[in-house]
Amino acid sequence: MKRTITLYFFLIGFFTLFGQDSSYRLMTIEGKFVSEHSYRYISRTGKAVLNGQEVFLDTLGNILITSPYENMIWQRISNASGVQHLYGARGGKWAVLNSRLEPVTGFEYEKIEKVHAEIAKVRKNGLWGAVDMYGNEIVPCIYEFIDEFTGDFTIVRNNSKAEAGVIYKNGKLVVPMSGANELRSFQFKDHRLIAVKLGWNWKIIDNTGKTILSFEDGEVYSSNSPDDPFSTILGDNLHLGAIDRVSGQVIIEPAYDKIDIFPQGAIAFNREKGMYSFFNSKGELKLTSKNEIDKTKSGLEIQNDSAIFDYNYEGKVTKILSKDDFYHAQGDFRDWRTRLWGYSDGKKLIIPCQYNLLNNIDGSHFEVKKNDKYGIIDINNKVILPIKYDYIDIVAYNRCIIEKDEKNALSDWHGKQLTPMIYYNINPTPFDSTLFIVTRYKDNKWGIRDIDGKQVVPDIYSQQESDIRFTIADNYMGYGYYLVLRDGKCGILNARTYKEEIPCKSYRYVEKTSPHIAILGEGNKCGAIVATNQGLKRIPSIYDTIKILANGAITAQKDGKWGVIDENNNPVIPFENKIIEQYYNDILIVGK
Repeated sequence: MKRTITLYFFLIGFFTLFGQDSSYRLMTIEGKFVSEHSYRYISRTGKAVLNGQEVFLDTLGNILITSPYENMIWQRISNASGVQHLYGARGGKWAVLNSRLEPVTGFEYEKIEKVHAEIAKVRKNGLWGAVDMYGNEIVPCIYEFIDEFTGDFTIVRNNSKAEAGVIYKNGKLVVPMSGANELRSFQFKDHRLIAVKLGWNWKIIDNTGKTILSFEDGEVYSSNSPDDPFSTILGDNLHLGAIDRVSGQVIIEPAYDKIDIFPQGAIAFNREKGMYSFFNSKGELKLTSKNEIDKTKSGLEIQNDSAIFDYNYEGKVTKILSKDDFYHAQGDFRDWRTRLWGYSDGKKLIIPCQYNLLNNIDGSHFEVKKNDKYGIIDINNKVILPIKYDYIDIVAYNRCIIEKDEKNALSDWHGKQLTPMIYYNINPTPFDSTLFIVTRYKDNKWGIRDIDGKQVVPDIYSQQESDIRFTIADNYMGYGYYLVLRDGKCGILNARTYKEEIPCKSYRYVEKTSPHIAILGEGNKCGAIVATNQGLKRIPSIYDTIKILANGAITAQKDGKWGVIDENNNPVIPFENKIIEQYYNDILIVGK
C-alpha cells in the first residue's frame, strides 16, 4: 500500500540555514554520500537548489521533479512513484498545477492551504474559498474565514457581519449564512449528512441542504466510536434516544433516562417504568427486563434472584445458569441483589458475597474492597491484610504497596509493614522487580529499597531543582543506570551496585536525549555517556554542543563546526560542516 506524506514547502525552511556559497550534501549516518550532487541548500522536507534551479527530492535523496516556480506546495508518495496536488507560486501569487507542473489556474491566489484529500482552501483579495485538485473553484472566494472540513462539510464565516453557514464539498451552501451565536457540527457515517447546531437548535441536514431532523430544545451528540450505529439525542422532552448515523432518522424515540450505545446496538433505561430495553443495530427492540441488562464479551446477560440468563444480540436465550449451578463453577461470583462479590470453590460459596471488589491474586489470596477501604483476604475469608487502606497495589513476591492518607509504604500480604509510611510514590524498578524506587512525601527526595524494605540507595536524590526537572522514569537510561541530581550536581547511578558510577560532583547538567545516551555539561563544554549492557561508555567533555538525532546519530559541534561521532567517540563525519540535520530515516543533511 502506498503511504502519502503531505509536505509544505516554503521559501525559507525553518530547519534549513544556508548562504550564497553554501554546499549541502545528503549522507547516511555511516558517513556515505547518498548521491553525487552538491546543492546550494536542502530543506528537511526535500526542497533543494541545484545549479540555481529549484528541485524536489524523494525520501531517498533522488531528484523527483524540477520546479520553475518560486515556491511550491505538493503531496509526494514516500516511494517517489509520483506526485499529486501541486500548487506553485510566481510573483508572490499561487496557482494550481497539473502533473506536468503546468498552471491550470491563473496566479491569482494569495495563499493556499490544503485542508481535505481533494480540496484546498485559497485566499483571493483577502477572502477565502476552495479549489479542487484540478483547479475548479468549488467555493467562491467570498468568505472571511473557512474552517477545516468535517468529512465533506465545512463551516464558513463572515466575522465582520457575525454570519456563519455550512458548505458541502461541491461548494453548495447547505446552511445559509445567518447570525447564529453558535455553530457546531459533526459528520455522520454517510458523508452526505451532518448535524449542525445553529444557536440553541440542532438540525440534521443532507448535502442538498434538506433538513432531515431538527430539535428546538434538544441536543445531538457525536458517537464515541466510529463503529457505533447510532448517535445519542436529547429530545425536546429532555429524554434520551438515538438517531441512525446513516439516515439521520430517529431510530430510538427519546423516552429514556440513560442510553449506552455500542457497535451491536444500545441498552436503554427508563427510570419511571424501571425498565431496561435492548435495541439491535437496526434499532429494533429485541429485549426488555425489569432487571439490568449487562453487555458481555459475546452478548447480553440478565440476572435475577435465582438464575443468570445469557442472550444473543437478537434477544434469544443462549444459556440459563442457576445460582446453584454457578456455585459449582469455580471463580468469582456477584450477587445480583446486593451487587457484591464472593468466591466459589466449585461446590459452594466459600467467600460470601460481601465485597465491593474481589480480585483473585494467586488462587489463595484476594484483594478486596469494602466500605471504600482495601485489604487482602485468604481463601478461607480470613483477613490477612487489614481492610483499612485507601488503596493497595499488588506487586510480586508476596508484596504490596499500601496507601493511607496519600502516603505509601511497602508491606507484605500479611500486614507486616516493611518501610515507614512516608512516601508519596513507590514503584518497582524497570530492570528488577525486587527493587523499588521510593520518593519521600515531605521533600521529593528519592532512593531505592529492596524487597524487604531495606534502604539500598539513600533518599538523597532530587526530582526537581533549579531549572532541571527529573522524573525518575524519564531518566532511566536502561541497563540499570539512572541520571541523578544531588546537591545541585548531576551524575549517573548504577542501581544494580547502588553506587554512583559518575559522581554527582562536577556536571552542571545531565540530559537524556535518547533511550541510552545522556549529554553531560562540564564547565563550558559537554560530553556524553552511553549506557550499554557491558557498562558505560564515556564521550569526553570536549565539544561545544552535542545533539542526538531521532535516527540515533550523535552530532557534535567543535570550534564552531559540526561532525558526527560514534558511541566510542570515533569520528564518522569530519568536523567541517555548518549544519547537520536529519533528512529522512538514516539520511542526514550535511551543509558546509
